[in-house]
Amino acid sequence: MALSGNLSEFSVLETLQVIALQQKTGTLYIESNKMRHGLHFRDGRLIGCQPSNPADPDPFLETLVGLGQVGRDEERRIRMLAADQGVDLWRQIANSVQISEETLEETRALVMQGMLDRVLLWNKGHFEFDAGPVPPASCSPWNVETALLESMRRLDEAADLKAGGFPLSARARTVTSPPEG
Repeated sequence: MALSGNLSEFSVLETLQVIALQQKTGTLYIESNKMRHGLHFRDGRLIGCQPSNPADPDPFLETLVGLGQVGRDEERRIRMLAADQGVDLWRQIANSVQISEETLEETRALVMQGMLDRVLLWNKGHFEFDAGPVPPASCSPWNVETALLESMRRLDEAADLKAGGFPLSARARTVTSPPEG
């Protein structure tokens, strides 16, 4: 089954539901406003995400760097080892980083959910499903329907915050001492 189209005619949500219902294996590439992401599926279940260009940073590894769990030198070493050994980058991260399996899985889940949240908002652009082999999964596959429900909940909450005047670009910061007064 060839599946491709315009996001204004066939939404990301509808596309994901078709892939899940048909239990397809392959990568869904979604492009909008010069951004392009890939979502990997095995038997209709979500197993990973990636930027489409291999030279772009891996979202999972970038999150670990951003959290201070992995330094830039270690990031380069992990990438080289994964490429040299021909293994899944996420598996190489799990083998290389001294972080608990639970923390790695929670971080991976946040990254995948965030990627899903982002692409669900896209209503202009193009999608294409490339049926065929996908990278080996080093984690449990996700039920697409469950992930979609979680994304819809998160997007509804974000819309409520925005409607209430809370700037969605706000960033949390650490306060070293309580405010005076």
